[in-house]
Amino acid sequence: IGVVRILIFLALANIALVFWQAGFDPGFWVFPGYSRTYLDRVGGVFNNPNHLAGFLAAVAPLFLALAIWGRTGPHRRILLSFLGLLCLLALALTQSRGGLLAAGTGLAVLAAIVLWLHRSTWRDRTGIALAVLAIGLLIAGGLAAVNFKVLEQRFAEGAFTRSMEANRPLLWKAALQQNAESPLIGTGSRTYFYYSRKFRSPEMHVSVLEADFAHNDYVQMLADYGWIGAVLLALLILAHGRSGWRLIRRYSHEYEEGRRPSLQSRHLALTAGALAGLAALGVHASVDFLLHVPSIAILSAVLLGILANPGHLPRRETAPGPARKLPSTACRVAIPLA
Repeated sequence: IGVVRILIFLALANIALVFWQAGFDPGFWVFPGYSRTYLDRVGGVFNNPNHLAGFLAAVAPLFLALAIWGRTGPHRRILLSFLGLLCLLALALTQSRGGLLAAGTGLAVLAAIVLWLHRSTWRDRTGIALAVLAIGLLIAGGLAAVNFKVLEQRFAEGAFTRSMEANRPLLWKAALQQNAESPLIGTGSRTYFYYSRKFRSPEMHVSVLEADFAHNDYVQMLADYGWIGAVLLALLILAHGRSGWRLIRRYSHEYEEGRRPSLQSRHLALTAGALAGLAALGVHASVDFLLHVPSIAILSAVLLGILANPGHLPRRETAPGPARKLPSTACRVAIPLA
């Protein structure tokens, strides 16, 4: 829980800086002697607003999950809920399209877990379920209304003709051409820095600078580490996702079998929040280089660590058969190699 407190502190620090940058000084940065280069968009302690959006999209579902299932008092639940909403508001102020898509994905995953765990309860309390849904839609609509003009400009077709973002598909194409140089093992860590220049498309506008990253962590993983690296990454994600989902399914089965365990569980809250947060990061990583940013990579490792040992309900264990041992054994071999 100490890690959660650190994340809360970091979120509050970023939110405070976001509102200061939005209201008073957009160039303000916490490091003396330096100024931000994105003066038209807030970024908190990050120079790049997209990286702040990735951080907030990952931690907001975690705070909301703790507010829903955490073993804490009503006052802390309200504060955690308010913090989650502040994270979403600050994210909207970054104007990050990838961040907004990531936040939507994380919240959708969290909502799916809520509905899955409480599906039997909703049947008896349809009115409450509809009220919760209405509140959620009102919050989403309010955030969209506050930022409507900004979002319209960011998602407009013209926004894709003035910057590197217009050329991201061309960056991905260069990464795939790099992979063709060494499909199995890749060309080496961060070699996209060189191959992006070699395979620069003539269609790319002359004003666009040379790219250091492919703006898609999956494509860059394939280019730098080949299919072996891509498969190991997939095994890493699947192993941890399966571990977290097993805990959630166990709680669900306990309900179905009539034992009705308390859903006020810190393990359940952290697991659901980690799954939703990683889903958000996973979507954002498909349009940016989030996992090459050290702070976001550390956050990803924290969420993976939660899923690696999410806790369990007391139950009668049976010895796993060979078929169930195989994925676990494969992951134990693959993850250290990754």
